[in-house]
Amino acid sequence: ERGSDPVADATRRMRAVIAHLVAAGRADTKRIAVIGTSRGGFMALHVAAADPRIACAVAYAPVTDPAALREFKGAEGLPATRAAALREQAVRLAGRPVWMSIGANDERVGVDKTLEFATAVHAAAVGRRVPARCTLLIDAETPGHRGPQGAAEQSAAWILRMLAGPPAD
Repeated sequence: ERGSDPVADATRRMRAVIAHLVAAGRADTKRIAVIGTSRGGFMALHVAAADPRIACAVAYAPVTDPAALREFKGAEGLPATRAAALREQAVRLAGRPVWMSIGANDERVGVDKTLEFATAVHAAAVGRRVPARCTLLIDAETPGHRGPQGAAEQSAAWILRMLAGPPAD
């Protein structure tokens, strides 16, 4: 409502941290992964869309559309709320490795919103004629707003596959 852009501010700060780690020799620009849960997943995906140094992104039960959250009730139509929806980043994530998991009964962030976002990333990849590399695990057994059991282990194995190869010089 105040016109601030917390996504841009957080993305700028996260990119500065990555730049610092790279400059200090602590990060390999070909092997950076971001990961988060819920709002952390939301930010991980935004940062991945904004920073080509990020090789892959993982999000557990991610917020993909702030308008789905009860905190944004009444602000769904504001330009900043609409602009923050991850579907606006689908083209920038097309062809990039993205792995998401969510419980089929997650009413907090809405499994339908996560599926809509994954579909948008897939469609953008098809439209750009790049490989569709968005994986979405929807687990019927997971109650509420949390990542499915075993998702951490599955995503860790996936990250290792995405980052496989010789380290950058």
